[in-house]
Amino acid sequence: MNTQPTAQPSFELFFEACQQPFCVVTAEGRLVKWNAACARALGRSAVDLTEKPLDEIVVESDRAQVRSAFGGLFPGPSTADIACRVRRGDGSTRMFSLRASTYDGGDLAYGIFEDITGRQTNAAGRLLTEEVYQQILDSIEDMVLVKGPRSKVLWANKAFRDLYGMTNAELHGLVDSPRNEPDFTQQYVRDDLYVFETGNRLVIAEEPATRHDGAIRTLTTVKSALRGARGEVIGTVGVSRDITDRRRAERDRQLLEQAIGAASQGILVAASAAEELPVTYVNAAYARLSGRPVAELLGASFRRLVDSVADAAAAEQLARAIAERREVSVEFPAERDGGARAWMRMALTPVRDASGQVTSFVAIQADITAERERQRHELALKEQRHLIERQQRTIRALVTPIIEIWDGVLTMPIIGVVDSVRAAEMMAALLEAVSVRRARFTIVDLTGVDIVDTATANHLLKLVRAARLLGTTCALSGISPAVSRTLVGLGVELGELRTFSTLRAALRHVLGQLGVSVVKARA
Repeated sequence: MNTQPTAQPSFELFFEACQQPFCVVTAEGRLVKWNAACARALGRSAVDLTEKPLDEIVVESDRAQVRSAFGGLFPGPSTADIACRVRRGDGSTRMFSLRASTYDGGDLAYGIFEDITGRQTNAAGRLLTEEVYQQILDSIEDMVLVKGPRSKVLWANKAFRDLYGMTNAELHGLVDSPRNEPDFTQQYVRDDLYVFETGNRLVIAEEPATRHDGAIRTLTTVKSALRGARGEVIGTVGVSRDITDRRRAERDRQLLEQAIGAASQGILVAASAAEELPVTYVNAAYARLSGRPVAELLGASFRRLVDSVADAAAAEQLARAIAERREVSVEFPAERDGGARAWMRMALTPVRDASGQVTSFVAIQADITAERERQRHELALKEQRHLIERQQRTIRALVTPIIEIWDGVLTMPIIGVVDSVRAAEMMAALLEAVSVRRARFTIVDLTGVDIVDTATANHLLKLVRAARLLGTTCALSGISPAVSRTLVGLGVELGELRTFSTLRAALRHVLGQLGVSVVKARA
């Protein structure tokens, strides 16, 4: 017999003669005892089998389930029925049925197995089908995870492996990814235990999972029991779908609906598929502005709502925009509850799909009564302001007239206070008059000015200098003793500017410069 030394030769002789393949395996999965029938079934020699790991005998795709089954045997007592494919010494593959048992406190598993390849109907096709199944599971977008006893991972499809960023070899035997949150893992184990103990299907609407990059994803999962040949639960299979983006879109849509529902502007959506454009959505504000309940508006014809607009021009614009599938904004009068007159603005916009086809129309209606009233007041205020400005210009023209008292001689009597604004207006008026009338002399008469301060004096000097640049000679008249003392006290330098006590004296001087003699008429 092919075996390691033992103290019970009669026992070994019994099993050596046994025609049933028999082996003893350690908890680590190594062969330590086998009989001749086992060696013949495996097609291997004693040297080849000594301390042989099961992983080197079992076909790679079946190793995970064999490891899990043997792992569940220790510590004993326990029994497991295993069906797996084995690669013989000549390279051929056979299907074996193995029953393995352990006993109290033992560290060895005793197995009796049988070659059942010949008993399988179309066995080669079945083996191919299992491989195809794995390819199919790897090709789907849903995540599939198979677990054995104590929530130990046996196999995961590509979608699940991509979520965790791990291979099947790295996942095998783990309870969960080490990157996952401990609280998540504990809940997974509780769910697995429920399915394992009850055999019931468990639907989990939402559960979190940590992706390999640290992102928390939301999954919806269905966990079901895997049963052995005798109907006992031998594992669990979980099918999960990542609904993170869908949940986010649903939350965004809910927020949008809440925002639209709470909007102060009326919002209506009408489908364009039907000729009458049935209303598919309307918020509370639109119902309030239209004076109709939401229930009455839903399903109503939007075309008829447009036709009911009181303003015929506005209704025609809306109808034309619908026919031409374009945007439009109109304003029209309406009546509020109680018969009060109001003004509405409706903006109509077509909504298009990816191909450019119009799928619906969105109408946004607002009460612009207050806005129009405000615009009316603003227009009235603007017109009033323009009237006041015209009156002010007229008054300033009357207060500061420019009079041509002789050919080439202008006089500008000043009355009242001269501030910066009035000084600028006086300068503009005087320079225009000098230029147009080609005046050689200008007399600025201060008879009507009671008070002259530094600012007034500076304004007058700037006025005189600007006029002088156009070729006219300026003179000041009407300077009273009080004004004279003020100018001296302020230290105002008038330079070469000629001053006269009266307008008459200034006019006589200017006329003399022009060679005109003034003769007093006889009575």
